Amino acid sequence: MPRKPLKRSTALGQIITDLRMEEGLSTTELSKASGVSATLISGYERGKVSPNWKTLEKLLDVFGCEVEIVKK
Repeated sequence: MPRKPLKRSTALGQIITDLRMEEGLSTTELSKASGVSATLISGYERGKVSPNWKTLEKLLDVFGCEVEIVKK
């Protein structure tokens, strides 16, 4: 099933949460699959901290997604 497009205004933390929930993963399971600590994942999802590019790539790899930057 293809993923629905995300709204431009969707916060990164919400995107991570939505992807994790779609896959039926807990933060602990995502942590084990990505190598990123569950504490950091929780912080990203709550919008308290932002991942660097390398960490974001690790998380998105778990979901089979990649970042696309579009210039206006």
